[in-house]
Amino acid sequence: MAQFSQTTLDMLRCPVTKSNLTIASQEQIASLNAQIAAGEVVNQMGQSVNDPVESVLINTQGNIGCAVRGGIIQMIADEAIVIQPTGKGS
Repeated sequence: MAQFSQTTLDMLRCPVTKSNLTIASQEQIASLNAQIAAGEVVNQMGQSVNDPVESVLINTQGNIGCAVRGGIIQMIADEAIVIQPTGKGS
């Protein structure tokens, strides 16, 4: 999993909502990668996301993620991942 200092995280903002970003947990990353493998994940442009993530930075609202691949944070708004709620009771 990619590591980022708190100073780096404090400087970064979601390219879509401009809110703070936090590092996803290992469980969130595994769940997202399973959804990607199943073809269930799209980006902000509605295009399928096909490549698994090494890590992901999630916005405050929990609905947008910036993928980390090869240690590089993908901060292009159109390529931000749409995070679907995982709650079973909703």
